[in-house]
Amino acid sequence: MGGSSTDLTRRKFMKGVAVGAASLAGAAALSSCANGEPAGGEAKGGSSGVTWDESYDIVVIGAGAAGFAAALTAAETNADASIVVFEKAGQVGGNSAVSGGNYGAPGTPLQLKQGEADEAFKGDSPDLYYNEKRKLGEYRSDPKLTRVFADNALEGYEWLTSLGIEFNKVGTYEKPIALPENPQGMYFHSIYNMRFADGQWIGAMTKGRHHKGSVYKEMTEGGANIAAMSDAADSHPNITIRTNSEVTEILREGVLAGDVIGVVVGGKNIEAKRGVVLASGGYSANAEMCAKYDSRLSVDGRNTGVDSVTGDSLICAVDIGADTMNMDFIQIRMARSGINYGCELLLEKQGTYIDIDPDGNRFWKEVTDSQAYRSARLTELYELGFIDWWSISDSSAIEANEVEQEALEKAFKEGSVVQCDTLDDLAKTVGVSADKLQETIDRFNGFVDSGIDDDFGQESKFLKWKIETPPYYAVPRTYYRQHTCGGVCTDENAQVIDRRGEPIPRFYAAGEAMGGVHGTERNGGCGWTECIVFGRLAGKALAQAEPRS
Repeated sequence: MGGSSTDLTRRKFMKGVAVGAASLAGAAALSSCANGEPAGGEAKGGSSGVTWDESYDIVVIGAGAAGFAAALTAAETNADASIVVFEKAGQVGGNSAVSGGNYGAPGTPLQLKQGEADEAFKGDSPDLYYNEKRKLGEYRSDPKLTRVFADNALEGYEWLTSLGIEFNKVGTYEKPIALPENPQGMYFHSIYNMRFADGQWIGAMTKGRHHKGSVYKEMTEGGANIAAMSDAADSHPNITIRTNSEVTEILREGVLAGDVIGVVVGGKNIEAKRGVVLASGGYSANAEMCAKYDSRLSVDGRNTGVDSVTGDSLICAVDIGADTMNMDFIQIRMARSGINYGCELLLEKQGTYIDIDPDGNRFWKEVTDSQAYRSARLTELYELGFIDWWSISDSSAIEANEVEQEALEKAFKEGSVVQCDTLDDLAKTVGVSADKLQETIDRFNGFVDSGIDDDFGQESKFLKWKIETPPYYAVPRTYYRQHTCGGVCTDENAQVIDRRGEPIPRFYAAGEAMGGVHGTERNGGCGWTECIVFGRLAGKALAQAEPRS
């Protein structure tokens, strides 16, 4: 097997991504795939007479978690089937490699053991996971797909750990949210339409089922998982991995008709005698495409992951008739570092800072990065007309957030926090009027004294820290596109569905390339579970399919 690497720390992986990938995001990527013709000269979609340059049983597009799951399962199912995985970037892994590597599943030994002492981990089941995941996605997922996801999550976990990956803990995902105390504090909540119980909202997920801290050899998190899968692929002589190999077209027998029969890579026609798996990830790196489907998103916004996930192969699938769903459900991470997504956030504890706009005004209630708030906060920023802001605080907040000196020094070097001895200097540093900043801080300090936030309804239990003790700190903030919940439509067997609701023969999809599993939102671990569950279904189905003659 060539082109894969098992040295997948986040930093090394990001250095290994093909430099030119970012240039693929743009208006041209929105309209068509490549030049519209296969190398053999047939019209797009009608490729029955194509001449093949290479031939395999199974072609997998993308060498991330879903692609590896498909290829490995196909090899395990049929040792005689030849499998090739084409990866657009210069290194395997995609967003999976730079993710936390968390995996959501009910009923694992780790969860059962923790459930002996904690109710939050007791009594979980596929049925509960299904119901809560549907609720989390506001019931806008495809219930058939979410059912398959929940029913097969445990088996996928067992398969993943059989590769040598160890998870060392299991946890919940969302922290409880306090009941708003006044009308101003209801704004974000009213948009999301949350139901409160016992004075708080605990989120859709009531059980801790998100397995974290994955370890493989000396690696951790998503990079560890990918390394384990890459090593496993090395043990199968019938799997070939090719990096720097972008699929520019998916070939089908007729125009919007017949079998999927191959792909085009580097101007060469590659036959897939049993079929093709679309596992190329989502389109979060394609700012224009994301803004097309959710106009609240700025084209100047950034992506949490790799530059290669631009949706090109997804467009290729649409070109041959694949239907899509949930394309406007684009998950964001809110209030992250304005320098880089990976920078450590020093001010995270609610109530220890205020957020100010480019004019120095406080503009909303400062809350956690909860899925309950994300869409409402994105709407607010869109209406206000900016995507970058500053969090302002003082030395008491550094203490309240228990920031160690080493972390503070690192942040200074990164530029992810600035420190000033006076508010006047801080105002100059962040580019606002000193008088306006002082006025904004004085008003907030008054709310701390009264215990009531008349402007935005911050809960009284968080109104504890005045901004008055130098040195003062400012943290640049922005939001990032993290995950695209939309993609091609599939049935419960991972087979791609066309625009008339019919399955496209010999064409499957898995992972972030498919839509319908999550609905409007997904939380930690759900992405890896989706990749493994549906990647394995797709790989097994094609390994068992009869090859085209």
